[in-house]
Amino acid sequence: MTEWRERAACSGSPEPDLWFSAPTETADRWEALSICRTCTVQTECLDYALTEQMPFGIWGGMTPDQIRIIQRRRQLTREKGKAK
Repeated sequence: MTEWRERAACSGSPEPDLWFSAPTETADRWEALSICRTCTVQTECLDYALTEQMPFGIWGGMTPDQIRIIQRRRQLTREKGKAK
């Protein structure tokens, strides 16, 4: 379910590429992140990225590297739970 997208601060942005800029395009990333900070659906957006394992883009106010860290921690927690 992605109804939250309609309420997202980035919805209808004239520059959708901001959220999918190359890591070297720091100014674009900072602009996207500053828009995300004003968003009321950050949690839903981040949950979507984590559930769908989105490899690229700014989601829920986090960079791809930050999202990978969360995914890895979740994986380690699941593995730890299975080992018990």
